[in-house]
Amino acid sequence: MTDTNNPSAIPNAMIHVIDPERDNTFRALAATSGYLKAQSRNKILVKCTQCETEMEKPRKCSKCRSVLYCSQRKNWPTHKRICHEVEHSSGVLKLVRMFSVNPLLMMYLKVAIVLDCNLLNNPRIGFELPFVAHVDIALEPSDIFDFVGLYFDDKVVREKLQGMVQVNAMTPWYTGMQGARPLTPQRLNQWREVRARHNADGYTKDPNNNLHGKCGVSYIPCHP
Repeated sequence: MTDTNNPSAIPNAMIHVIDPERDNTFRALAATSGYLKAQSRNKILVKCTQCETEMEKPRKCSKCRSVLYCSQRKNWPTHKRICHEVEHSSGVLKLVRMFSVNPLLMMYLKVAIVLDCNLLNNPRIGFELPFVAHVDIALEPSDIFDFVGLYFDDKVVREKLQGMVQVNAMTPWYTGMQGARPLTPQRLNQWREVRARHNADGYTKDPNNNLHGKCGVSYIPCHP
């Protein structure tokens, strides 16, 4: 970049540098697969989608495999109106769960939500006003050439590709937001319960947010 008002000015060069220890540092901080599996089993509370009864071994809808039941037969008349078969739906649910228990990814996601959703400038959000962040998560090819090939329907692309988790978008929602639909009574009660629990755990000064993924919901305290 050169000063256009001074022809003799020395041009400024913009240099992009990557720390050679970046990958090693990330691996040192990243959680192991064993840790993530243990957290997924022990830390994620599973409830019936309809009545919120806690379940150790939930029953899944045999068609969409993403709705959890105490009694599928009892709720089927309601659920069948929106149920549709989804390919690899159980894999998507597992992806969201493993993302939710990964401490490093969740740390970055919390920071992104605080900044992108402007939480620092509204002190009521997450305390008095329930807040929802809808996070669009996708599994995409890690090689950009494979990604482009799929986009253009390239027949040369291999059948099995290395994938990576990609956060594509974060959409905020809070009470009073223009055009926002109100939370369902179920979601509102969930937020209030977790807000009270986080207060009891010492997070009274941290906003509590509802993190809504494609196939799962998590409630997290965000530490500004």
